[in-house]
Amino acid sequence: MGRVKDFYKSLLFHQYYISNEALGLYRILFVLVYIVLLGIPSFSWIQSVPDIFYMPQKFNIARIYALEKPSEIILLILDFAICIFFALILFGIRTRKVSIILSLLLLAGYSLKFSTGKIGHNIFLVITPFVMAFSGWGNQFTLDRNEKVTENFQRNAYIVFLMAFILGFAMSTSAASKILGGWLDPEQYGTFYHFQFRYNFWVDKQSFLAPLFAKINNLSFWKSLDYITVFFELLFLPAVLNKKLFQYFCVAAVIFHLATYMIFNIPYVNNLIIYLLFIPWEKLIDYLSQKDILKIVNRLINWKNLFIVASYLLIQEFLFIFIWNTNLSEDKLISPLSFLSLFTSYDIRDWRAWILLSLSLTVILLLVGVLVKQKIYRKKSST
Repeated sequence: MGRVKDFYKSLLFHQYYISNEALGLYRILFVLVYIVLLGIPSFSWIQSVPDIFYMPQKFNIARIYALEKPSEIILLILDFAICIFFALILFGIRTRKVSIILSLLLLAGYSLKFSTGKIGHNIFLVITPFVMAFSGWGNQFTLDRNEKVTENFQRNAYIVFLMAFILGFAMSTSAASKILGGWLDPEQYGTFYHFQFRYNFWVDKQSFLAPLFAKINNLSFWKSLDYITVFFELLFLPAVLNKKLFQYFCVAAVIFHLATYMIFNIPYVNNLIIYLLFIPWEKLIDYLSQKDILKIVNRLINWKNLFIVASYLLIQEFLFIFIWNTNLSEDKLISPLSFLSLFTSYDIRDWRAWILLSLSLTVILLLVGVLVKQKIYRKKSST
C-alpha cells in the first residue's frame, strides 16, 4: 500500500510539474494560436438561423437560459466580450477570474451554436482556460505586477496532470464510440467508408493526400487503420500514468492528427494546443533564458500593447459583423487568415496546412529530441 501511495503521490504532485515561467509562456501561446491561427469563435451568425431550426437538445445547458433564440444585441455582446477576455488573458489581467469567465462565455456560445444542430468538437477551447485558471498560469508574464507571485509546486503539477487525464479520457471515449460503431468487426470498414463518404460527397475534402488514398482499394489496408486507430486512442488514457510514456503518445498523436488532416482533411488545432502543454518546458525555458527571450517577452507585456491588441480584435470583429456580414452567414472563426481570405483567391486551407505542419514538426522535435537526449545521457551515466 505504501508503494501505491508513493506512486500516486509522485504522479499527481511531481511528474507533471512545470514552472510558473512555463505556464505563463503556455498561456501566451495558447491565446496567440487562437487569435492568429485558428481564430476567435463568433456567434452572431446564429441570428440569421431561422427560428424553426433553433432547438436546444435534451442535455444542452441552453435549455436553462435560452429556450428561444437570443436577440441580436445579446449575441453581439457575447462576441465582443469574448474578444476582450482573450486579450485580458494574453496580458494577464486578473488571470484566474478572467479565464473562468472566458470559459463560461465560450460554453454559453457553443451551447447556442449546438442548439442550431451544428455540433462541433471545440470542447478543449472551453475546458482549457477553466482548468488552467487554477494552475498558476497567470503568475508570470502578467500585468498584475502588484500581485504576490507564488509557486505552488503541488498545485502546478496536479492541474497539468488533470489536463493530461482529460486529454486521455477524451481520446478513450473516441475509441469507445468507434468500438460501439463496429470498427473492430472484421466485416465492417469504418475508416474506408468514412474516407469515401467525405471524399465523394463533401465539398473541399479532396485536397492534400486524399486523391492518392482514393486510389487504394485494398480493404485489408483500410481495416488495419481501423484497428490501429481504436487501440491507439484506447491506450491513451492508461499512458497518463507515466509522463514520459504519455509524451511519446503525444508525439504519436501529433503524427496521427497530421495524417488525418492530410488524408481526411480534418483539422486538429484544438488538440495540438493541448499537446504543447506536455513538451519538455524545463529545457525550453533554460534555452530561452540564455537567449534573453524571456526578458523580451516580459517587456512586451505592457498596457500599450494590451490596448493595441484589444483594439485590433474589436475592430476585426466589427468589420466582420457589420461590413462583411455575409461572411458570417454561418459559423466562422475570425482571425487574420480569415481577414486575408476575403482579399485573395489563395485557399486559406493551404495556409493553415503549412502552419499546422510547422507547428506539428516543432512539437515532435521538442518532445522526441529532449526525450532521446535524456535517454542517451542516462546510458552514458550508467557506463
